[in-house]
Amino acid sequence: MRGRFVTHVRIAFSGAGGGEKLVEPLRALGPRLVDTVRDMPYADVGTIHHEPTGAPYEACDRNVLLRELEPGAVATLISLAGPAARPPFITELRHFGGAYGRPPEVPNCVGGRDAAFSLFTGTAPARQDREQRDRLLDEIRPWSTGGTNLNFLGVEDTDPAIVRTAYRPDDFARLTTLKAIYDPDNMFRVNFNIPPRTG
Repeated sequence: MRGRFVTHVRIAFSGAGGGEKLVEPLRALGPRLVDTVRDMPYADVGTIHHEPTGAPYEACDRNVLLRELEPGAVATLISLAGPAARPPFITELRHFGGAYGRPPEVPNCVGGRDAAFSLFTGTAPARQDREQRDRLLDEIRPWSTGGTNLNFLGVEDTDPAIVRTAYRPDDFARLTTLKAIYDPDNMFRVNFNIPPRTG
């Protein structure tokens, strides 16, 4: 697939049956390079992306959460990440909502429940590639919730000011309070750090 512009569609369905029927309209859209949709035990989920398992590789990932996928956002995506743009990065759009968008019965600190989509980008470490990736993120920001998804933050996004955007303000405040109680010296900081509250 190297050098080709492709779309990768991933589907999860946890019902007892009927999944094949739901996939039929997608399969009818046209020819597929690969079709691995099937009943899959959880132990096989690592095969979905077919990521390299040999030598380590470095990628620079970033993401932004979108309120909706409005026509202007689509035009921006196609302009900067479509086939004609020949972008040096991958772009992944994930649909949120559903159960993810509903508050859980037991409150937690999972952020981004107000987002309709997550836009993930990944590229090589070269400065010019990262600059092109960041241009897409800057141009798409008018449709952003202002938040990010913690799972898709990259090595450039460890600043607490960026990490904070992955949480609701009240949740982040609660986490900084807990950090002040259990890790006041911020020993556990080599991560997407939440510093302890001071004062």
